[in-house]
Amino acid sequence: SEQGMLSYQLDNVYLIGKPDLVLLNEATGKATVIDFKSGRAPAIMNKSHSLQLAAYFLMVENALSLKVDRGVIRYLDDDNKELSIVNDALIMKELGRRLDDLALSKKDMNAGNVPMISRNHKDRYKCNICEFREQCPEAIK
Repeated sequence: SEQGMLSYQLDNVYLIGKPDLVLLNEATGKATVIDFKSGRAPAIMNKSHSLQLAAYFLMVENALSLKVDRGVIRYLDDDNKELSIVNDALIMKELGRRLDDLALSKKDMNAGNVPMISRNHKDRYKCNICEFREQCPEAIK
């Protein structure tokens, strides 16, 4: 899109995101997805960041018809330290499981079966954009 937003739909689950940078290696024809984060780098990449990159892999490959070989998180407040993951079957399988779980939860909710939802963060922004905010008893007000 004009704003650089990418999307991907699987059943009733929509992924929408905007990678900070997609670099194409013209020699190999493969792309690298880079996302910038503030703060200090953890010792190992946290799961939410690796799944965010995996979602970008899926969106970039679908929307831009590019094969993505890896993703990088660059921590701007930590001397641009980088942590990376490869785009492999393992991370994509994990993303697929998470998307399947989300699709099932949404289907249950649409049928009136509201699962127990608990907030796993203290971030008002994340809470405000969460599609489960209205049903979550722990939503940040």
